[in-house]
Amino acid sequence: MFEIVLVTYNHPELIEYILGEYQNYFASLDFVLSVHDSSENDDTKAIVQSNKYYGTKLRYYRYDSSVCVDKKTLLALKNSTGDYVMLAGDGWVVRIDNMLHLIEGLDRQYEIVTVYNLAIDEYAHFYNKYVRADCGEDDICKYLRQNYWYLALYGGSVVRRELIGRIDVDEMVQKYNGKGFIYPSTLAEYAHGPLYTAGIVSMNPNIYKKAAGWFLNHQAMRTWTKSFYESVYLISDGVLGEGDKQFIVSTANRHTGFLTFSNLLRWKTHDNFDYSLYREYKFYFNKMRACNRLQLFVALIIPKALLKLIRRAKRAIFNNGEEQ
Repeated sequence: MFEIVLVTYNHPELIEYILGEYQNYFASLDFVLSVHDSSENDDTKAIVQSNKYYGTKLRYYRYDSSVCVDKKTLLALKNSTGDYVMLAGDGWVVRIDNMLHLIEGLDRQYEIVTVYNLAIDEYAHFYNKYVRADCGEDDICKYLRQNYWYLALYGGSVVRRELIGRIDVDEMVQKYNGKGFIYPSTLAEYAHGPLYTAGIVSMNPNIYKKAAGWFLNHQAMRTWTKSFYESVYLISDGVLGEGDKQFIVSTANRHTGFLTFSNLLRWKTHDNFDYSLYREYKFYFNKMRACNRLQLFVALIIPKALLKLIRRAKRAIFNNGEEQ
């Protein structure tokens, strides 16, 4: 059985949209969706429990709103019952038909299946350039060097029940809590193999999702420098050596597109990058940046007001073009 484990917090409108998109899937495909909710009210609960598939193909789990997202993530995995489990966020609508076709076609019982979403240009580019074709892998270190950055995406992988059963939640929370990357690091700690990498159209964006929480909460710099760096370097040395960890942290932001010149300008426009943030996270930033020194200098000195003016002008031109 294939199960989607969907973690959410205070986003009933996102869950309502996802359930609406899943109605045809519920009617025709064999899978389970479990919603793991730590909202501060019962709006999400009411939406889930009013669905006609609730109790059969749709399940609901409630967590105290004070439970940290890292611990909730692992508890949600442990509460799942599927043979193959896909941890997903509420910003995506999973293409369940394509996922089932992929899983049913596997020739081995892979512990982790990394699924590059070919509907997103950046992910399709990485898959076509570095992966090139669906393939199995028994070398965990090699697998993580290529895929760790993408495993951070909720919805970017499927995990077998056997791996989930080995996870010690308290140990992982003690080690990785508060960094935002407990999921890929936990997979790294407990994976035995074999492993698999595939590329399909696996998810479509939720049209009501504005942006990632770390972006809206102005935590982009902390998340994708210090937190990511520490999460990788905390992985047991028996899993990844020093050189492997250095490779992962130094290449991740090229693949994500974060810490590139264009993205730093975007972050600055939305109060996620400036000189004070750069100075605070300078040690990590300089080990992980995906721009050259000149681009960094320009990104630091260009006024935020000018960037916002340019952004408004682009929007006006685009909207005017649409009207014509």
